[in-house]
Amino acid sequence: MDTYQHSEHLVQRFHDVDSSVVVAGHYCLAEDMQDLSHEGVEEASSFQLGSKLVAATLNNGGQSRLILWVNDIGIPPARRSEVKQNYSLPANYQAIIDAERIPHQNLIVCFESTMRNKASTLLRKIYKRKPQLLLKTSSARPDLVRCVGDGSCSIAGQGKMAYTITGPVGEQLVVKDGPNPKCNLILASLFKELSEKYRPHIHINIFNELYSYRIGLGVHVFRALLENHTPIFNIFCDGSRYIAQEIEVEARKECQSSAVCQSNQEVYP
Repeated sequence: MDTYQHSEHLVQRFHDVDSSVVVAGHYCLAEDMQDLSHEGVEEASSFQLGSKLVAATLNNGGQSRLILWVNDIGIPPARRSEVKQNYSLPANYQAIIDAERIPHQNLIVCFESTMRNKASTLLRKIYKRKPQLLLKTSSARPDLVRCVGDGSCSIAGQGKMAYTITGPVGEQLVVKDGPNPKCNLILASLFKELSEKYRPHIHINIFNELYSYRIGLGVHVFRALLENHTPIFNIFCDGSRYIAQEIEVEARKECQSSAVCQSNQEVYP
């Protein structure tokens, strides 16, 4: 990992990117999660850096999209449709993209609740076509890992079935618990959709450092279930610096040794 004190250093690092998607500015809409709202220092810093990277690529004649990932899960289900329909950028985010002159068509807003539904559908298709990639087991098994930093949390899907994959350190990582897709699968579904829709040469995630482990698991599920080798960089903000994780290096190693990289990747529409 590399550490940067100023966003300009990261803009310089990615100055030669000609095609990218940049996921940045993730924040929570729910009123009881105001500490993770768009007003947070890390959230605003994430969106600002993402805007600078996208603007730099566009100004150099490349193609880039800025993806705003909005957590609306905490909104009551009955209100979500209205919230999405009437959604507008927070004022501080609007000021950032105005300052960077990001065209309207290059900003894409994605809601977690929408992607959660897509994640369930995607998992059914993967399990039907490649059941060997997943283990379907009792959700009551005590060795299953389903929470960030805590393998023994309450079992939401108790009495039901869970779908797991082998995690980064050999653990049985839950990707769907009963009817509920986990955060790692939802993120993997987002990465898949962006990869297939925009075909970027590089994918950049910029998040609050609080989410570093979650994002890492999302990338792991993306690689393991979808066999996608788009180079990925994760950048995390802690309020005073940026921490860059060059997953792209490992992805290149995997790609060079994988037949998948030499053939058309399987698509799950």
